[in-house]
Amino acid sequence: MISQFGDIAPKAVIAGALVYGAVSWAITGPELGSRIIRADGYLNGCTKLVEQQVEEQAEAAIRNIPKPMLTPQQQTGLAFLDAFSKSQFGRQFNDVLGQSGLSTDSIGAIATAPLAGAQQAYQDKVDAVKAATASRMGETAGYCGCLADEVVQNNRNDWAIYAGTLTFYKPPAITDIGKLMSNAARGGACQKAGG
Repeated sequence: MISQFGDIAPKAVIAGALVYGAVSWAITGPELGSRIIRADGYLNGCTKLVEQQVEEQAEAAIRNIPKPMLTPQQQTGLAFLDAFSKSQFGRQFNDVLGQSGLSTDSIGAIATAPLAGAQQAYQDKVDAVKAATASRMGETAGYCGCLADEVVQNNRNDWAIYAGTLTFYKPPAITDIGKLMSNAARGGACQKAGG
């Protein structure tokens, strides 16, 4: 086949075209694709979208953590204790027994101790979700960069044609880069940020 082209065009022109095509395929096509994806905002858009998804997942996880509450009996007991401590007899009780460490305040602290432990456990779970979210937020740029690289590699021939024609002809396969990135994400091309 090359011999047929050799009869029509000089071998130097054919060799030059082959070298130009190889350089477009190996170097300039992928580089052009990478730069276009970054310059046209596809990478930033992807990062913002993934960060929004991570935030929504974190908010849902925090909403699903059960909040600590007092039982109805504890609430009634604390209401009576509060009313008692505000009464004159309760104030006298505190004056007399407060010196020994037994007062309405210490009784209230004993009654609410389980709630304080439950509140601390709840806060620890919320803090763990927030820490995991912060870690996942740090991974979003890497995830979107991986998707961009995947789009460039999967469409290497199209990027080579685009670069080889000096961007005069844009193959239809690379006209919708956002869709290509979505397809790469759905295809599991990269490890999702944080899992």
